[in-house]
Amino acid sequence: MKITSLVLAAGAMLFAIGGAEAMPAAPLAQDSPVILARAGCGFGAHRGPYGGCRLNRGPRGSIRAMMTGAPRGCPPRMYRGRYGRCHYR
Repeated sequence: MKITSLVLAAGAMLFAIGGAEAMPAAPLAQDSPVILARAGCGFGAHRGPYGGCRLNRGPRGSIRAMMTGAPRGCPPRMYRGRYGRCHYR
């Protein structure tokens, strides 16, 4: 009698454990770990034709300082050269 009840209890436990993993309950709504950003370049820039980030430009090719936070000119005693770099006078 003891062996029969032990076998029945072991069989019941085997089926109870196996049934728990048959259909796991999935959460209904999950938060995405990805934070979406506009074009991935940040404020004051956009994607170019080959996927690289480029700064937004204003008229005549100058960088819009108000949008990008870039400095407006060269440091004191320097001037902006032909290719937009600062040079000593």
